[in-house]
Amino acid sequence: MQVNVTTLEGLKRRISGKIEPEVVSQHLDRAMRELAKSAQIRGFRPGKAPKAMLEKRYGEQIKADVSGQLLEEYFPKALEQGHVEPVSTPEVERAEIEPDGSMAFEIIVEVAPKVSLQLYKGLTAKQPVVEVSEQEIEARLEQVRQQNSTLEPLEQERPLAEGDWAEINFQGLLGGKPFEGATAENYRLEVGAKRLIVDLEQGLVGMQKGEDREIPATFPANYGNAKLAGKQVLFKVHLNSILKRVVPAADDELAKDAGEESLDALKAKIKQQIEKGKTERAEADARESLLDDLLAKNPVEAPARMVEHRLESMQEQLKRNLVSQGLPAEQAQSLLDSTRESGRERAEREVKISFLLEAVAEQESLSVSDAELDQRYQEIAESAKQTVEAVAAMFQKEGQVETLKRRILEGKTLELLKAHATIVPAEPAPAEEPEE
Repeated sequence: MQVNVTTLEGLKRRISGKIEPEVVSQHLDRAMRELAKSAQIRGFRPGKAPKAMLEKRYGEQIKADVSGQLLEEYFPKALEQGHVEPVSTPEVERAEIEPDGSMAFEIIVEVAPKVSLQLYKGLTAKQPVVEVSEQEIEARLEQVRQQNSTLEPLEQERPLAEGDWAEINFQGLLGGKPFEGATAENYRLEVGAKRLIVDLEQGLVGMQKGEDREIPATFPANYGNAKLAGKQVLFKVHLNSILKRVVPAADDELAKDAGEESLDALKAKIKQQIEKGKTERAEADARESLLDDLLAKNPVEAPARMVEHRLESMQEQLKRNLVSQGLPAEQAQSLLDSTRESGRERAEREVKISFLLEAVAEQESLSVSDAELDQRYQEIAESAKQTVEAVAAMFQKEGQVETLKRRILEGKTLELLKAHATIVPAEPAPAEEPEE
């Protein structure tokens, strides 16, 4: 087989090959004999039709099938002969049988970049200083108060107002008929919090306990259920009661309800929790800063198809997360489309980093031992509340053992880089945003 490798732009290579006519002829004859056994040709019993007739009727299809078979068999040999190790899915430009009986193919692949490590020891990483302010502790304490609050009936009856809690029974009608998901009893909501359709919430304002009211409403045009989007409906509502939220004082009793002995102990635990979260974020920021410096000091190319594959994987994962949080699939996809370019930059960065970390690990002769792999299985098992044997079997069944080992190796490589880096204190981590 003749093989020629042409260097194209970037990391692309064209593998051109030509398989000898006698090899092609043997495969064509074999395919024709197999076809003859089952071909249904009027006037002939299976296996008795003339070869010329079979070639006339099935020749092009047989050539296409044989071309595919030969490509599958000989392309790996062409890569070996051309000393090419692709890192992305091959793109077949041409694969056909020539008039002289040979088979020619041209395939585009991408190869790994040649990594020339310039400097990876002595990098600089910025790590935010971790500080916890009294205001952050008080804000988290307020969350604890809200979480331990109760809803109680009003002491004096009055009309329902925004900010009140209402307990209602309701039924939605579309075209005069009830529709799925629009009926509930003893449903509690905070009026004005926009947990339900805005028209419905606004229509509740002014109702008295025990009152019945019909409230017209229009579903938003972008509502998640396409059958209801933009539709006008009617809600029949009965107000069972008006409630107010009673928030407990920040004292020792609150601390005991939260599982601590005293208010001081609760505040200490809150500070510890905030500190832990900020420390984890600061370490993550330092890791990213370290990798930024590694990239800056060791320029490397990223195979375009690997970047695209990584981008698709990242966006698919993000879409699943958004949908699981309640965002309609169409809106999730629209959001992903609008951020695709920035996502591509992140994907390219990750691909480049993976090549650099691999090169550092090879330079330092780092590897993953069986004991380290077993330790990671143990950690995953404890987190997932499964047996180590079940976790190991799952990774083996799904063919993910090498992927896991690669992650462990990247972690070890990062630790080596960090051990030889200069950590520079950066601006303190930002204050926590209060949770709603």
